Amino acid sequence: MEEKIYTHLLEKLRATYQKIQVRDALGGLAKFVLATIGAMLAVAAVELVAKLDSIGRLLLLVLLIGTSVASLLYFVVLPLLQRTFSPDEIAKLVGEFFPNLQDRLINVLQVYRDARSNPFAVAALAKVGKDTEPMDFSSSGVI
Repeated sequence: MEEKIYTHLLEKLRATYQKIQVRDALGGLAKFVLATIGAMLAVAAVELVAKLDSIGRLLLLVLLIGTSVASLLYFVVLPLLQRTFSPDEIAKLVGEFFPNLQDRLINVLQVYRDARSNPFAVAALAKVGKDTEPMDFSSSGVI
């Protein structure tokens, strides 16, 4: 029974993590678009002022493509690859948002993970599981 509660809590935390990932990806995508538009405007301004020949325009195009790829990697791909799912980190965020949980969620996850056979850990897990049952972490203001 307690393993089911623990798994259910981890599933709720994973759903919250996935929503955070989507939020961060969209923010990174917005930054990428702004950087690409800025680079396009800079290239257009250089072309307007310098009146470059075809080689110069090719270099500007390569520079624009390189800037776009670099900003895509920097703002979208790397942040998504660097973060991994950490139940403790997400539980801390959830605990900060829900005042009635505070540290209890992260504490019970850590204690239960380390001492599954401890009756106090099982009782604390059951209590927190009951308290968090009606809460939807992923649709709250946690993210």
